[in-house]
Amino acid sequence: MALLFLHGAGGHDEDQVLVRALREGLAEPVLAPRLPDEDMSHDAWAACVRDAITPQVRTVVGHSFGGSTVLRMATQADLGVDHLVLLAAPDWGPKGWDGGSCTTAAVTS
Repeated sequence: MALLFLHGAGGHDEDQVLVRALREGLAEPVLAPRLPDEDMSHDAWAACVRDAITPQVRTVVGHSFGGSTVLRMATQADLGVDHLVLLAAPDWGPKGWDGGSCTTAAVTS
């Protein structure tokens, strides 16, 4: 079993403190791929996330844009994971994110 951590937009390096804390506090491996800085579209990130969700991944933690990406993916198809945790995921409206509200949630299937 493994946990997949998805960083925020352009935040791979900044989110390493969260990754270290997860690795120190959990017995399972924590995977933390670098998502593309050069193309921060949902489609580009979703492609990377799909590749990272292996059968060993049972929990996905998404921070900020990583959380928004995986939440949108979960509304479109079964991710095949047991737990989805969102940390400060932007609330995207019809006109995009206005910099306002964020969501923090844990979803268990």
